[in-house]
Amino acid sequence: MKRSRDSAARRIAAHWDRRTLEAQPERTRWWQSRAVRRHVNRLVSGQEYEGTGEGLVMVLRERLRGRVLRRGVSIGCGIGNKEMRFVRLGLVERFDLFELSSARIEQGRALAGRLGIGQRVTFHRDDGFSVVAPESVDLVHWNNSLHHMLDVRRAVEWSRRVLAPGGVFFLDDFVGPTRFQWSDRAIAVATGVRAMLPRRFLEDPASPPDKRRHLPVEVKRPNASRLARRDPSEAADSAAILPAVRDLFPEAEIQRTGGLVYHVALATILHNFDEEDAEDLALLDLLLELDTACLRDPELESPYATALAERKA
Repeated sequence: MKRSRDSAARRIAAHWDRRTLEAQPERTRWWQSRAVRRHVNRLVSGQEYEGTGEGLVMVLRERLRGRVLRRGVSIGCGIGNKEMRFVRLGLVERFDLFELSSARIEQGRALAGRLGIGQRVTFHRDDGFSVVAPESVDLVHWNNSLHHMLDVRRAVEWSRRVLAPGGVFFLDDFVGPTRFQWSDRAIAVATGVRAMLPRRFLEDPASPPDKRRHLPVEVKRPNASRLARRDPSEAADSAAILPAVRDLFPEAEIQRTGGLVYHVALATILHNFDEEDAEDLALLDLLLELDTACLRDPELESPYATALAERKA
């Protein structure tokens, strides 16, 4: 069993090393869109903050009322820029950051140095589960990393175990179906959204400008086995996240933030919405309202959610 986990860890690290060094396209995913970021932050906090995940950070800041959390931990931190925001805002004194990708750790250390907080964030090339002592931290931070855990319940159990009394569990993550195996109803909604868009919105941003291809209208589930081979961590156990949080942190305040439209239907083609154009922005805002309306349908999954919980003594 340990050999299998070690093999998966090596494949995951290699995948994210490659991803880190590859050139990434601009504004093809929702977190690259200012309009979508503002929409999500409004759902979480009531305010249209523009930073990715900033709404929940501001909610936590308000809850702390000046209290500074002594030590935070984060697993699957990437380059650690999200965690560094807590340090720079004075919410956390120091962070232990766990990451498997050497390339991302290198970039993260360089970023911390540029920000002048290199002494307050420590990177570890480790998964973190066996090195953090029980009741030794004041913040467990999961931001789009819990859905990369191979055993979600184990990770949430670990989170509760390492938190000191009064410590905070912080979650802002993909909580949709494991390996993106969307329900038939979700597929129908996402396909319907794409079908009603003018053809120009389906242009493939990766195609040459003089030979624009168009992406299909129909939304399909990815091949789960192929996805797992490419990255064993991608949405490996994501459907288990909210059940585990509700069970192990019954005091958690959970906010579903949607994504059936902005994450599934508009994947890649968000690039074609000019957010400086009034008509494009009005259409995008309308689609985001539709996304919110989907949250009222109990048969439709919400790809994303946030959660905050304080561990009681």
